[in-house]
Amino acid sequence: MFFKGKPSPPPATAAANGHIYKMEPFLVNLADPGQPRYLKVTLHIESNQEKPSEEYEKRQPQLRDAILTILSSRQYREIMTSEGKAALREEIKGKVNQLLVSLKAQNIFFTEFVIQ
Repeated sequence: MFFKGKPSPPPATAAANGHIYKMEPFLVNLADPGQPRYLKVTLHIESNQEKPSEEYEKRQPQLRDAILTILSSRQYREIMTSEGKAALREEIKGKVNQLLVSLKAQNIFFTEFVIQ
């Protein structure tokens, strides 16, 4: 019931989380024919490095352009489900990792995802 001594530290095999970069929100027109729809997304990129990297800042224009292109090529029916969002997340992660050299994205987190 009671602990004797200090609690044990977490196992050494537990991986440390990487640094998380917050991107400015994206607002795009979706590619739905005949019906104008808008998508507003805020996302965060978790990197493979624990500390911030200058590479992220230097590649910011290329990253935003690539993500804007991906987002604006989607139709509502493709991204309205959780499977669609997961596929979108993986595509963004793949494109980000193509653009970055030493810094790599481990995860993409959507913190805002609004379709109108």
